[in-house]
Order: sequence, then C-alpha cells, then structure tokens
Amino acid sequence: MASQTFPAQFEALQAIREFAAQAAHLAAMDEKEIYNIQLAVDEAASNIIEHAYEGDPHGKIEISAQLSPAALTLCLRD
Repeated sequence: MASQTFPAQFEALQAIREFAAQAAHLAAMDEKEIYNIQLAVDEAASNIIEHAYEGDPHGKIEISAQLSPAALTLCLRD
C-alpha cells in the first residue's frame, strides 16, 4: 500500500491525478480505465477542496492506494 499527502488546494490536483495514475498503471489498467480513475479522483479531491476546506490554506488530502488481485482501492481522506 502506498499513500501520499497533498495540500488541499486546486493547484495540487495534477499531482493527485498523477498519484492515482501510477497506482492504476501498477494495476495493469488500460488508458481508458486510467483516465476514468483520474477523473473520479479529481472530482473527489475537488469536492474536498471546495466543500471541506473552502479556501483554508492549511487543509490536507491524504490519498492511499491498495492493490489486491481483484481490485485497486483508492481512498481519499481530509
């Protein structure tokens, strides 16, 4: 399992998407699946930034990835 913490700022969305894409690559997903994972993670992180922190510069988002033979699980926590 891997995890990383990012600032809860819109400027961090690219790095958050890249973390998710790396996990999806390790799960041997194809490009369309990776895109869909990135889209879902982007939406979830954007909601955290906008609704949980509302511009608070001290907010953090932790994203963790866990790979099993049957699934890739990504968890975002604020």
